[in-house]
Amino acid sequence: MMVGTNSAIIGWNIDKNKRPKDLMGFAVRRTEYDPETREVLRVNWLNGQKRFAKADDDYGADVPSDQ
Repeated sequence: MMVGTNSAIIGWNIDKNKRPKDLMGFAVRRTEYDPETREVLRVNWLNGQKRFAKADDDYGADVPSDQ
């Protein structure tokens, strides 16, 4: 994994003989916690440009990774 000031590059190397046959991809979630109470403050799905093809897609716009 590479990390920058405002970005990160993450990759997975999945052995095709061991992965589930219906695996379609991955979603990445960021969770922010209060450091003292460990209470969840915010949960966000990270955005990206990779997506499944759809007729109504706005190509070039970021989409949450869980969509």
